[in-house]
Amino acid sequence: QLVADPPIAGGTGKWTIVDGTGSFENDTENDTKVSGLSKGLNTYKWTVTRGACKMEDEVEISIFDLVIPEGFSPNNDPGGYNNTFRINGLNLPNQTAELTVINGAGTEVFHTSNLNGNEWNDWDGRNSKGIDLPEGTYYYLLKLTSKGNGQIFKKSGFIVLKRY
Repeated sequence: QLVADPPIAGGTGKWTIVDGTGSFENDTENDTKVSGLSKGLNTYKWTVTRGACKMEDEVEISIFDLVIPEGFSPNNDPGGYNNTFRINGLNLPNQTAELTVINGAGTEVFHTSNLNGNEWNDWDGRNSKGIDLPEGTYYYLLKLTSKGNGQIFKKSGFIVLKRY
């Protein structure tokens, strides 16, 4: 959803693509939906024209390719291969992220976040006390909040922990 100030009386407005991709639901509405954004940075310009006067402003939207694995094997593979549950595509400098992992009984076994200056940690298959958890299926709750506009994204799913 792109939102800009409406045109002043007697003026017209138009959204255009500066960089990236996108399709506007209505490129002359100050409050319109855009779809088909490309991964990476997309920049859109809102131009208001009234006679010979022109005012412009740009909006930047970054799309990250979030990859959440369905399993991992914390078994000290050489080179650290697949030893942690690592979510790729997080934009930690520009968002707050919270990850909670629960077991099949619904008990929280791991939590990490970058809130309040905390350091984000990938899950290594241990509980919050540092004890190895048994193999099995665990569930995650991921909450991302944009530092720019406060928009919230939530995702949940399962993780298979294997130690072989």
